Amino acid sequence: MTTFVCTGNTGKIQEYFAYLGGKKAANLVGIDDMEESSGLLFVEPEENYNFFLGNGFLKLASSLRFVADTIARGEDSDPEIVERIIVDDSGLCVPALNFEPGVHSAYYGGQPRGADRNRLRLREEIARIHGKNLAEEPQIDVRVPGFFVCFILSAKVSKEMLREVLSPSFRIRDFRSAPLEAIEKDVINRVTQDIAEGKNAGGSFHSSVKWSELYVGLPVQGSFAIDFGYCLGEVSTQEQALIPGAGHGYDNMYYAKQHPQLSFASIPMEQKNAESHRSLAMQSLQKHPV
Repeated sequence: MTTFVCTGNTGKIQEYFAYLGGKKAANLVGIDDMEESSGLLFVEPEENYNFFLGNGFLKLASSLRFVADTIARGEDSDPEIVERIIVDDSGLCVPALNFEPGVHSAYYGGQPRGADRNRLRLREEIARIHGKNLAEEPQIDVRVPGFFVCFILSAKVSKEMLREVLSPSFRIRDFRSAPLEAIEKDVINRVTQDIAEGKNAGGSFHSSVKWSELYVGLPVQGSFAIDFGYCLGEVSTQEQALIPGAGHGYDNMYYAKQHPQLSFASIPMEQKNAESHRSLAMQSLQKHPV
């Protein structure tokens, strides 16, 4: 089975290789591979929904259209060149900050986007919660509960669906968001309950949604899968990176429940991959393949 993973991050593709049985068992192609073979450019959609699954589904529908356009271009006569699509959306949530950065994790610090700017703003907000000013007390070390989340959406590619998305009447953004919002609200409530009860270091959740539930009038049968993973811990105003190059994004200031004295940027990659939110979502995906 050839799977299109909607990412230009080769490291992320390698993670999927590991969880889906290795390169021999899973023929995965990323955005760069598809662009090179088709001559088309993948235009990433503006992710302007205020919840993860809204943006995730937007990427899934856009990926389906990209695959359909690639095949319609005639570069390959076989419409089953891609048989599955995988996208994901992830972020860091801090309940005390109304679950921010959350869906805005990638640009929490403003424009231009940057991990350093994002972390600085989050450190300032955590200090503010404790009545402190980070500029006046740069060495302050306070923490608040937080959790990483990852939503993986996967779908089989059918000839019928490809024909539908190429229809002039098909509009990628014309989907009903309510079913997705309900699923996300449910799983986030489960996570916050875990935090309140002080149990579990992380977990996963699997669900599926029919295409017809989101696109009213779409005659295509079938559904897509949602696999959710989360990792509980604390977020600190102090950054820690004991292993050069090991962390990215908010890893420097995130301390998982399993090792409260070491940030995600201070543990071996193998250990992080075994307990991270993306790892748990991938394990769920492996158990529930579409």
